[in-house]
Amino acid sequence: MNISFSNVEYSKHGREWIVGDDLSVVSKADLRWYYFLGRLSISVSGKEIGPPWGWVPLFDAFCCIQQVMIFAQGGDALGRIDFTENDEFISFEFEGDDLRSR
Repeated sequence: MNISFSNVEYSKHGREWIVGDDLSVVSKADLRWYYFLGRLSISVSGKEIGPPWGWVPLFDAFCCIQQVMIFAQGGDALGRIDFTENDEFISFEFEGDDLRSR
């Protein structure tokens, strides 16, 4: 699985670009979903399986990836990457010692 991101093309859609917005006072939800938007690309064996829309909240994506890593290490966390914009997700399961995406 290959995961890459960029904030170049869609970065100015996030609230951090609002003039006068104060990033020192934001809620966790706002920071996770409304700031620092970017392009997320996810591919498996050369096939793109990531979101087809142009931007995602990158903090949210990183939080989900962190949860998958905790899950992979046997911790109590969800083994999936959710996309807040819809009901789509990529789940991970163990097959023996291997972690596989579903």
